Amino acid sequence: MGSFQLLSAKLKAPALRKQYVPRPELYRKLDRLSDHKVLVVQGSAGSGKTTLMTSYMSERPDLGWYWITLDEANNDARSFWYYVLEALKGLFGQEPEHLRTMFDALSQKPNLDHLLVLLVNRLEECRAVGTLVLDDFHFIDDTTLLQSLTFFLRFSPETIRIVLLTRETPKLYLGELAMSGQYLEVNERELAFTHEEANLFLTQTLGLTLEPSTVHKLYQWAEGWVGGLQLSALAVVHHTHTLTEPVGTLNRYMVDYLSNEILRSVSDWEQQFMLQTSVLAYFNEKICNWMLDINDAAVIITKLVEKHLFVITVDEEEGLYRYHQVFGDFLRAKLREQGEDTVRSLHLRAAEVYERMGSSEESLQHYLWAEAYEEAIRLLLATGHHFPNWSYLRQIPLDILSSSRPLMFQRLFYHFCNLEIEDMRQIINLTPQQEEDGLGSLFQLCRFMLGDEVFDLPVGMEWLENWESFEMDAVTRAIILVTGGTMLSLKDQFATAMNWLNQAKRLEKLSPNPFLRFSILSSQAQVLETLGEFSACLSLYEIMFDLCENYPMLHPMKVINWIGLTGIQLKMMKLELAEESIATAKQIFFDDDSQLKSAYLYNEMELRVLHGDNTRAIELLEELKKFPLYQSPTYFTSILKYMLRYGLSNIEMENELLNRVEEPHSKAFIRLEDRLACARIRVARGEKELAYQHLDVLLPHARKHGIRTILVEGLLLKMTLIASASSVPGKELFQVLREAVHYGYENEYLSPFCLEMERLRPYFGLFLKDPDQELNSKEKCFAQLIQTLLEQSKMQVSLPVSPKEREKAILSERELEVLQVLATGCSNKEIGVMLCISLATVKSHVINIYAKLQVSNRVEAVERGRELGLLY
Repeated sequence: MGSFQLLSAKLKAPALRKQYVPRPELYRKLDRLSDHKVLVVQGSAGSGKTTLMTSYMSERPDLGWYWITLDEANNDARSFWYYVLEALKGLFGQEPEHLRTMFDALSQKPNLDHLLVLLVNRLEECRAVGTLVLDDFHFIDDTTLLQSLTFFLRFSPETIRIVLLTRETPKLYLGELAMSGQYLEVNERELAFTHEEANLFLTQTLGLTLEPSTVHKLYQWAEGWVGGLQLSALAVVHHTHTLTEPVGTLNRYMVDYLSNEILRSVSDWEQQFMLQTSVLAYFNEKICNWMLDINDAAVIITKLVEKHLFVITVDEEEGLYRYHQVFGDFLRAKLREQGEDTVRSLHLRAAEVYERMGSSEESLQHYLWAEAYEEAIRLLLATGHHFPNWSYLRQIPLDILSSSRPLMFQRLFYHFCNLEIEDMRQIINLTPQQEEDGLGSLFQLCRFMLGDEVFDLPVGMEWLENWESFEMDAVTRAIILVTGGTMLSLKDQFATAMNWLNQAKRLEKLSPNPFLRFSILSSQAQVLETLGEFSACLSLYEIMFDLCENYPMLHPMKVINWIGLTGIQLKMMKLELAEESIATAKQIFFDDDSQLKSAYLYNEMELRVLHGDNTRAIELLEELKKFPLYQSPTYFTSILKYMLRYGLSNIEMENELLNRVEEPHSKAFIRLEDRLACARIRVARGEKELAYQHLDVLLPHARKHGIRTILVEGLLLKMTLIASASSVPGKELFQVLREAVHYGYENEYLSPFCLEMERLRPYFGLFLKDPDQELNSKEKCFAQLIQTLLEQSKMQVSLPVSPKEREKAILSERELEVLQVLATGCSNKEIGVMLCISLATVKSHVINIYAKLQVSNRVEAVERGRELGLLY
């Protein structure tokens, strides 16, 4: 499964102990499992839960058993479901790889419901039949994980059964299953041995020779508890200990006492062996020999197994063992009495052994337990920081992790993927801003993008041209390509930015990572939006939405999708769709993220402007001005055009921008948007010549590099300047309008024309009638849309007198668009091309228009539209 190293031992049921005690009464109860969805076997440590199930599995192999032994590491959605997928992979048929890839990506606190739908559907499709045993389920209390398991239990096929072996009542809601008769339980009382079973266990299983009175006394003291019975018997055998009166209840004091008796029953070397190896989750002869620098580990392990000293055989063929959980906990507690330095030293030796064996996942965990963070960093660098290892970065203190800037950058990206903004701020604040490797600029870019304080874009881009000469791993390179591509696009280097993003895409394909893929697509969409390629943007957003559906850990990113999609819809004047998108974004909005909030409010402000709701638009502008992001020179220009529109001047910021752009010896990077903003300021101040100077620099560059958004807005501003110089429109004005229509029609960039309606209205009708303006069919349709919008904004729509007629006459926004283009004489196919919709969709809208207007053909529809004031 990719680079994640599963402990295969956890997927194997413990070997059934020899001469086990059959439990016929419990077996009969367990035979009812096939009619139930969940079985809970609950009992204290050593109560015989595991032996009961392994013995029953040998009795009923037809139930299709699968096993997972859980521990603290599995109290995490990613780890838990990773093991479940591996355990059940035999049920998925021949194609489980897609599910594996998705589970590979679980690096955060995910919402698993959508992903589990795929798992449940796959089990249903394969007609899977099986029983999954989850041993030591008491380790599981993570809320997200429990919710996901509840979902799985509710919707998984009835032929998939779950068995929970646990010391405690599961923190899982099982009431619904109990009410529906799908819940079966074996409790601690039922697990307790009868006197006869206790006698068999002591004499047959443990092979002890005891007097009947001793058996009786041990049984009474242990009260049928298997673990207590074993501990008590061993204490008596090894020490000829006189038993005291029974304590009445089983608790940790009894366990501690008897465990001490057991520990003292072995030789000093055996005791030291157990204490030292207690830091290992699993062990075998080779691991112990290497770790303790001995050569007789096999002999010691055999003696411990023969003495029944709570050494559990995990895999007899491979000679793999582990300590019983209770006994292991006790050993580790005793080991800690020798001092934390001793414990860390053993973890360090274990890490070295596992690394020597090639088990990097186990090695890394032990390095972290040993607090050997430098060694953990070395191992992470050596293994190439595969995506599943990112979570380990969180365990390394930042002041130590900062020694590896690539790892710091990866951890920053990890927090970004989880939208953990505070963690991102902490990393950025610990990172020096100026570094020769260029990562300093990217850290500074992240600081800028957070929008906490007033920052400008980082300067110093020379390193971008030779960054490949720096030594860094492929993952860091891919992240640099994405982040650097964003920086390049903000500095108008769009071609280079797209090149970088395409390189990142190729790297991501070699090592699939949904977070990287989403970031790449999102950055590409932003570049294409600035270039005015809205159709390509919409295609990317479709892919990104699919990505979020396929990878539930990306669900938090949906809000980014909706905000981005709203921006495109506003530019194309699809206001009805924009309303829906912004409402959806609000439903999943994260209030504590200032950057997302500012982006959301910006969209809402633009929507209010385009709807003509000036009061609300001004309120939103005033709120946006308070965000540090919009106080930076880079983003201030985004709201400046609307501030000028409503006379909300900020003389200080405006002058600062003018000085930075117009200063002859300024070393600041000047973006095209900066020049356009300066031109707007000069126009607002009546300084037309200075405005022309900016446009004369801006427009040729925008034409050359195909930056349509800047080009259309710049041309319309130039049209304003030309119109203000003469009351009679001339060829120059028409030529500018002609060019604006040309660069706007292909992707239906309508909003700039709508924002300039008052200035366009006197001239646009004349422009359309000018015989010198040779527009192609698509340009004509686009120009006609603009003219219709101009006329609609001027005249109030006349509605039918009858409420019934009015209801029938009201068309949706899309139907109005279809009617407007239809009135120009375009065919259904041409309407589809113009509005970027399918031919079938066009026909559907036309039918709806006929029904609502109560007409039967195109001519009647156009005439009726004019009567109602929908067309002019």
